[in-house]
Amino acid sequence: TTTATTKTVASAETAAATAASEQADGPAPTTAAAADGSGWPILLACGGKDVGKSSFARYALNSLLNTQRQVAYLDCDLGQTEFTPPGLVALTLHTRPVLGPPFTHQCRPLRQYCLGSLSPKDHPATYLRAVFALIDTYRQHCDTHGRIPIVINTQGWVRGLGLPMLLDILRQSQPAVVVQFNSASAPSRNAPPLADCLPAETLVFSPEEVENSPQPWKLQVVEAHQSEGRNWSPSQKYTPRDLRCMALQAYLTQTVHGPRPLTHQQPYLVRWDQVAVCFLVDDVTPANYLHTLNACIVGLAHDRSVRPADCFFKASRPGFHACERSVEATPCLGLGVIRAIDCARGLFCIVTPVPAEELQHVNLLF
Repeated sequence: TTTATTKTVASAETAAATAASEQADGPAPTTAAAADGSGWPILLACGGKDVGKSSFARYALNSLLNTQRQVAYLDCDLGQTEFTPPGLVALTLHTRPVLGPPFTHQCRPLRQYCLGSLSPKDHPATYLRAVFALIDTYRQHCDTHGRIPIVINTQGWVRGLGLPMLLDILRQSQPAVVVQFNSASAPSRNAPPLADCLPAETLVFSPEEVENSPQPWKLQVVEAHQSEGRNWSPSQKYTPRDLRCMALQAYLTQTVHGPRPLTHQQPYLVRWDQVAVCFLVDDVTPANYLHTLNACIVGLAHDRSVRPADCFFKASRPGFHACERSVEATPCLGLGVIRAIDCARGLFCIVTPVPAEELQHVNLLF
């Protein structure tokens, strides 16, 4: 873990709080203002791995709650999510301070997308579409319920393909304040100075859009230093993999009461012919579809464009429907575990904390 110099962190947080307090109580921005990013109280944290972005984002969220009625949080880090299981990008709303490691405060997002991976490297376009959709959701929420500040925590991949993805998120979100964390002990992990590389790199924008993209944000650069001694927080004894496992377990056991293992929870029975299955990897052969799904974590979604009966059939089981992966991101209602498959009756046995009234609308597993 890392800690940033107190003076620089304080100045960055003060700038973010000032931007939010000046704008949160004003009228919602017009369409023209929304297009160029003006009027949006947005704080974005970026930098390489293990430089303190998540800790700072929690600190900024809690500090903003001292003066704001509600604060939004956009989590773009698939591998180290804060409020959802790993593999999701999500927009959450908060009215209370956030304390403890991620597995202690799993919550219901306003909207979320499941990428099914800990990194966007295999499907960067889908990842960016999901993040852009969440930014649009935030703005729509502000238009309807009044403006609130938002903290955006980005991924730690800031080299190679990760850099244009970060820059495109900057262009789409148009933050008021950008806090760039640099590691003093591992400079090879650092992103190039954003002010120097912004005009060049992009994945989804045209050259004209890049050239005309405004840069209204205030850039704060924070030098992060490795902690020394034994002044560690309890969460620092856990590895990133440990935190992911505990977050997933905390999410799946939300509806488990008492000391009962997840396998003792009564599953929902879902008919094969009522859902389509989309595999997020390309190396699964039709003969292994059911073997792959058994004891697998799946995303649960309702997609109006998907009709299970119209999906092409590749498996040797009647009623089983598979569909191709779309480059478009599909909102996810939550995750579940296919605990067992009843081939004789054509049923999936799914354990999930998603409420039954929402689960009945699910028509896509991925």
